[in-house]
Amino acid sequence: MLILLMSGAIKVNWVRLGAKFVLGELVLMFIPLMMSILQYKALFISKGWQLMLTIILSTAMVMLSSALTFIMVHRLQRRLYRHQIHKAQLNLKNNDNV
Repeated sequence: MLILLMSGAIKVNWVRLGAKFVLGELVLMFIPLMMSILQYKALFISKGWQLMLTIILSTAMVMLSSALTFIMVHRLQRRLYRHQIHKAQLNLKNNDNV
């Protein structure tokens, strides 16, 4: 969308109404981001690599922390499940001995 807007293939006036709706309803969607990039084109050109680096690193950190959290919770669930099975087996043996 950004490339189409910057190249002139799609006019800003064509998407302005839709962008206003999306800005009003869903602030974190892509069209407002593109409109902001077009509005602050000079900032994006001068500091764009820093912005992209920040976005890439923060996305990677979120993905990594989510994956590590999933792995830790999954291991904890397996341990608890094994403990419950072992406890149930001991109860069965004790009941058989009585």
